Amino acid sequence: MTHYQDRKDLYDGDLVIFRRADAEVPPEKRYWQARFKIAGRVGFITKSLKTRKYEDAYETAKAMYLRFQQMQREGASLEEHGFTKAWDEWVRQKIAEGVWAEERKKWHVSYGNRYFKPYFGAKKLDTITADVADGYWAWRKNYWKDGEGTKLIVKNPRRRGLGNRGTANHAKTPALKTLQMEQVALNQFFRWAYEKKRLMRFQVRLTVNSSAKKDNEGRRATFDNHEWNVLTRNLLSWTQGVGKFAADRLNEYHRHQREQLRYFVLFVAGTGIRPGTETRFMKWEDITFFSDTDGAEKATIKIRQATKKGVQRTVISMPNVVPWMKEWREKSRFNGDQDLIWYGQSAAGEKQKPSVDMNKSFQVFLKRIEYKGRNDGLLYDGDSRRRSLYSLRHFYATQRVLNGVEYETLRKNMGTGIEQLQKHYDWVETRQKSVELTRRR
Repeated sequence: MTHYQDRKDLYDGDLVIFRRADAEVPPEKRYWQARFKIAGRVGFITKSLKTRKYEDAYETAKAMYLRFQQMQREGASLEEHGFTKAWDEWVRQKIAEGVWAEERKKWHVSYGNRYFKPYFGAKKLDTITADVADGYWAWRKNYWKDGEGTKLIVKNPRRRGLGNRGTANHAKTPALKTLQMEQVALNQFFRWAYEKKRLMRFQVRLTVNSSAKKDNEGRRATFDNHEWNVLTRNLLSWTQGVGKFAADRLNEYHRHQREQLRYFVLFVAGTGIRPGTETRFMKWEDITFFSDTDGAEKATIKIRQATKKGVQRTVISMPNVVPWMKEWREKSRFNGDQDLIWYGQSAAGEKQKPSVDMNKSFQVFLKRIEYKGRNDGLLYDGDSRRRSLYSLRHFYATQRVLNGVEYETLRKNMGTGIEQLQKHYDWVETRQKSVELTRRR
């Protein structure tokens, strides 16, 4: 057997250590190899021991042989599984189980392709230790600053066929909430891979480190009253295509999309509802109107269980939401009880067309508003925090706290925790007590 040089047989030939006789390098530079025969498994496993020293090769090969035996007894796979293949298998399984809403499916596919596979993809699952996994955070936080994402800002090959080939609508520093969502997804995947007992031996659990939280704690990007007035005035002109927006060429479809965005902005700011899955699955039957004890007409909105939090709750709106929602139902092309209120591009029961990215449209609109000579209009607040549709939820919370609503009452309506409210809105309570704070004897 000329294939084997310096052959050493161990465990009655179940483990063979050798150097390849047909290698092109001189014998003294050849790595030691190992061939394993594991009881209960058909065929051999051959591995490079990555050392030229026999003593090290001997110890490594013995450890590998004993580990392979244990894995065989536990029913684990002895094949090397790469992250990419395993991730795709896990995603397909979850989609088949129907445990994810449509938005979550898209998120896992998108973030898997954008971040998880580029970092973990070339690695075998058996080589992903806690240290390797924790290195993801530094890589991820630098992705758009000086990492791989910088190549996509100007030109993104994934956006073929679109008018804008760049990927500029991203946050250079990922928000804490974004990193926490990535943490949950990766931990779920690693737990699945470990529990399968055939993919990876290490139990890995990621935790967003404290440095990721530095720029994301405390006050959130929102609008003050003056900015809100400027925003809503411009929003109406933008929707109607008048004033500074008169030059915009609007066909009926685009005008209707702008109307939807305007009512959506007013709706979120008047309810505090999360402008994501809590609105994406909302149907007209989920909204009812009632006369409150203060004589004002308000809306009751049912938040469906198929949302980010997975918990059903009821939200009470501000009074001004009522006429806005009545107007939008009259104007909407899909206003049956089973039709989607927002994002809907087709009637209930029909195949839904791709929805409009209202967050991107909102940010483009904010950038066009003229405000205090800022280059980006209202897109950023005074502390350079980028605004989004989620800023409307913070605007709602800020206004409610300013008007004396207790945290416990606000918590129930917004579907969040008191600790979160305290962390982000205690500065508002300080402003409320301005008279007390500046009192003199």
